[in-house]
Amino acid sequence: MRPNQTYSYLRKSKISLDSISLAQCYLPILGPEAFSLYHYLVSQYDNGQETYTFSHLLNHLNMGMDRLEAALDRLCGLGLLQLYREEEHTTLLLRPALPRDRFLRQPLLAGLLAQRIGEPALEQLQEQVDPVGENISKSFSAVFEMDGQSSPVSSQTEGERESGIPHFQLEAFESMMQREQYHFEDRSSDTVALYQLADKTGQSWMDLYQLAKKTAVGRTFSMKRLAQQLRPQQVKEKDLTAQEQAVSREAKSHSAKEFLVLLKQNRNAQVMPSETALLKDLAALGLLDEVINVVVLYTLNRVDSANINETYAKKVANDFSYKGIHTSEEAVYALRTLREQGRSDKKASVAPTTNQRTNIPEWSKKEVKTEKTAEGQAKMAALREQFQALEEGGD
Repeated sequence: MRPNQTYSYLRKSKISLDSISLAQCYLPILGPEAFSLYHYLVSQYDNGQETYTFSHLLNHLNMGMDRLEAALDRLCGLGLLQLYREEEHTTLLLRPALPRDRFLRQPLLAGLLAQRIGEPALEQLQEQVDPVGENISKSFSAVFEMDGQSSPVSSQTEGERESGIPHFQLEAFESMMQREQYHFEDRSSDTVALYQLADKTGQSWMDLYQLAKKTAVGRTFSMKRLAQQLRPQQVKEKDLTAQEQAVSREAKSHSAKEFLVLLKQNRNAQVMPSETALLKDLAALGLLDEVINVVVLYTLNRVDSANINETYAKKVANDFSYKGIHTSEEAVYALRTLREQGRSDKKASVAPTTNQRTNIPEWSKKEVKTEKTAEGQAKMAALREQFQALEEGGD
């Protein structure tokens, strides 16, 4: 948008302000600028008779174009406004605010509000006085004749459609969680994240639930890991060498805990409590198990020890988290880049030390030992050959 572009209102779409709902529920989420903009747009409504420039809003509300666009986006995001652009002109469709009780029944909106004002303040808003006496109100079906095969659409569903709020069956999701004894890390922020992921990806509540189980840390759902699981994959297996593919596949084939136990057993060692805690720390960064496995394997192969260098593992994990690496293919590919960078640095060094290590996994035979079974021995022997070929390829 530009200040000299024009806008007008859609005809026959006048709305009324619900000052209580706007002040108590919408204001903390919208912020003062979007809140003021909405009030002004409602007061300016003229049934589409006039055309205005956005500079009028800039001057009247004393804000820049960037702030105006951000305020418009917030109004659209909360379902209070819809914009329709045709060439250089924009038509505004104002939408009414949800009444307070309907607003607070929307888990997404209630979660957003709780993040702004806190759970105690939200609970005060949600307090209701129970009516006294017998409820003698007639139901819809008792008043209106209708086809017995059809059912009326609930007012809550209609509200979701009118307000533009994404539909997500949170009750079904939480019912399944309770049945299988999973829980949120922070219900307010996690439910908001679920609505955002459902809206962005189009996944059903059951699809998201299955992915949440897959990426859970213990019995706790991790929205960071769930979001990583839903991201598109940047590096495909075909982009890797045969040796790198072997590493990636092995990392995918085990959970982080199983993979660590396997590596420690191959070194005739036991998992330390601090290493178990390390896996949780890496998962808290949002890294998926397949990426954590590459980090652990890479870290163990850099030192002649059966124990993980936790400081270095966190350093690599932080780098992976910063770069948004969320698959084993991407992790192995990133290590190739580190290897090539390390090789370039070695060549450029004036006096490189003889014991200098490069940033590549040292897939040595002494570091990846065979399993007990014959099948496992054959598998691990083949994998060692792949690792050794990868190491030699970097020299």
